Amino acid sequence: MEPSDQNISAQMMETFNALAPLLQDQSLKLAPNPRRAKAPRRGEGNNRDEAELTLQQDKTTGKALALLNTMAHMLIRHDQELNSLRRTDQFILFLNPDPTGALHLLIQESAVWKTQMESQTQQQLQPLRQHLVLTLLKALQHNAGKIVESKDTEQLYQKSVKMGLILADRSFPFHRWDGQKQQLVIDKKQPVSSQKMFQHLTELQEMMLDKEMVVRFHALRTPTSHDTRAIPWRLQINMRSDRAYDLLFQLQHNSIWMAVGATMKQHTLTQSPLATTLQSMVGKSKGRGKGKTKTPTPPKQEA
Repeated sequence: MEPSDQNISAQMMETFNALAPLLQDQSLKLAPNPRRAKAPRRGEGNNRDEAELTLQQDKTTGKALALLNTMAHMLIRHDQELNSLRRTDQFILFLNPDPTGALHLLIQESAVWKTQMESQTQQQLQPLRQHLVLTLLKALQHNAGKIVESKDTEQLYQKSVKMGLILADRSFPFHRWDGQKQQLVIDKKQPVSSQKMFQHLTELQEMMLDKEMVVRFHALRTPTSHDTRAIPWRLQINMRSDRAYDLLFQLQHNSIWMAVGATMKQHTLTQSPLATTLQSMVGKSKGRGKGKTKTPTPPKQEA
């Protein structure tokens, strides 16, 4: 600021300070407003404020509860839609925790894969999910091949027939759960011949060489050393891979999976346990009407 500007500013401040007391006319007062609200009686204002506050809180609480209820129903519906979608590309495998079964094989292969990961670049390795699926299919084909090639007099063949893993003609039957017997029994569905079965397994392995084929393959709960129940695993394949889905769909509930201590079925869960718990908290739903749920037509069985 130039010296002249400082002098002007100082002079303006000095003038204003001198005039300020004179500018305040104490004789000028506003007349009382005839429409002004009367002062509330003692205690009346506080009660009215408390009542209005309580009413406002009740409205806010009601809106919050309505909002939570709407969100809960939306989450339940969203969960149901997700599970319906999972039926189109996901399968559930139950792996026996026995040391000779597929579960321990996959755990060992996971450790080997992680060791290789430290010494190699990520581009040189298959994704873990792809590696584990291929490992499972190779073990399946290897064990099933040993059973099929065994002689009639060998214990492996005799025990496999007794347990329902293969039939006398060395075909692989399908199993279903018998509620009365409380055990798996051989289904009336046409079994898969050993020749056709190995063609399916070979074709699946060739398709699984594509890194985009396996979207997910992981355990749904962490295995422990004290497990006595089967561990569920989720297998999700690329939704655009119709042939891979058809092959896996044909192999669900087939005895071939017993060769590695496993069973496999299509994802059939309509609602997750968390959504079921949430639904019980917000109240029962109306449910689905009869005839509104369509059962997908299974692909033609290739014997």
